Amino acid sequence: MTFKMNPGAEKAIADMAVKAMSARFQPILDGIHAEYAGQPVDIIKPVLTQRWAAGNAGASITDPDLTNVAQAISEGKRVVMVDGRLTTD
Repeated sequence: MTFKMNPGAEKAIADMAVKAMSARFQPILDGIHAEYAGQPVDIIKPVLTQRWAAGNAGASITDPDLTNVAQAISEGKRVVMVDGRLTTD
């Protein structure tokens, strides 16, 4: 028996993974924004680190993303995941 993957299957699998990641982490980002928008970066960073890890069995968010996201939230900007990347609204 041979196994033959459909053309485009790898891209479809990657797209599903990105969609699942966004679905998991966007509520975390939105929750932190709702609670901490306008607060200092040094207050936001440990909360972001802890909630990000809790959202996916210890997943980590590291610099520069950690600082960039905390800075955006501190400035009152909403951070969103677009195609697996973090960006501001």
